[in-house]
Amino acid sequence: MRPKKSQPPRRGPRATKREDILEAGTKIFLERGFGATSMDEVAVQANVSKRTVYDYFESKEGLFAAVVQELCERITPPEFLAKETEENIEDVLKRFGEWFLTCIYSVEQINLFQTVINDSRQFPEIGDMMFSGPVRRTQDAVAAYFAVQVRKGRLQLKDTSTAAALFIAMLKGDTHMKLLFGQSRGILQKEIRRNAFTTVKLFMDGARKN
Repeated sequence: MRPKKSQPPRRGPRATKREDILEAGTKIFLERGFGATSMDEVAVQANVSKRTVYDYFESKEGLFAAVVQELCERITPPEFLAKETEENIEDVLKRFGEWFLTCIYSVEQINLFQTVINDSRQFPEIGDMMFSGPVRRTQDAVAAYFAVQVRKGRLQLKDTSTAAALFIAMLKGDTHMKLLFGQSRGILQKEIRRNAFTTVKLFMDGARKN
């Protein structure tokens, strides 16, 4: 007699409603920004009453914060960056670079950046959430990788945290700025590979242990 396969836990109606509201909020906030979004629109998009929206999120600011947090959590540094391997550093950094640029050049993340930049003057805590979330996590992961390579004598860096921040800034290049300004997304995959390859080469020329 075959053992029964375990079934994934079912989501309760309360969890489902919250996710529906969060999904609706994400769609509208990223399309229109914070100021132009109303809780009435969110309720219609989520197919719930306005009162139900307020049962889960006490204010529009609270819903917006939840949306930003949810989107920030989607960018988590890849596990291979934390593994203790003897893999070629340039290969690891190129893989990381392509992963990172694919994430931040995505339509969703560009829309998030634009929304946060636009509304962080009124709600600075949103900007802090963005910086202390995916930005800081990614920089810390790269800095930790660099620190391991410095200990092994494979890289020569005095300040791995600053090096990580500069490396990530180099990766973004002007493509990220162009996307934030709404310019064409054509041949993006080609730019991702080029930016990753060029950045790693420039960085390694200055950081490689002689």
